[in-house]
Amino acid sequence: MFWLRQVIIGVYVAALVSQLTRFMEVSVERLELTSYVEPNTTIVGCRVDFVPFVAEHMDVYFNIYFWFRVVFIHFIPCLALVYLNAALSCAMQKAKRRRQQLLQLNRRQEFLRLQVGLSSS
Repeated sequence: MFWLRQVIIGVYVAALVSQLTRFMEVSVERLELTSYVEPNTTIVGCRVDFVPFVAEHMDVYFNIYFWFRVVFIHFIPCLALVYLNAALSCAMQKAKRRRQQLLQLNRRQEFLRLQVGLSSS
C-alpha cells in the first residue's frame, strides 16, 4: 500500500503543477478609459493578455497542457479507481467465501457436538 500513497501524492503534485502554469500564462494590466456614456467619467478596468512566450507558442503550449491534463489528471486517476474497485470487489468475494467456509465448519462442529452428547447419554 506504500506505492498507492506515492501514486496519490504524485497525482496531487501533477494537478498542482498543471494549474500553476495557468496562473503564469497571462499578464493583467490596469486600464483607464473615458466613458462613452459620460465623457467626464473615467472607467478603470483590466486588460488580460498572454505572456509573450505563450502568445508565440500558443498551439504547442495548449496542446501540451491539455494532453497533460487528460493523461495525469483524468486518465491515471480513473485507472487507479478502476483498479481499487476491482481489488475491493475481489477482497469482498474472498471474505464471502471465507465466511461460508466458517459457517459450514461451525455447523459441522455443532453437529458433532450434538452426536457426542446423544451417544454419551
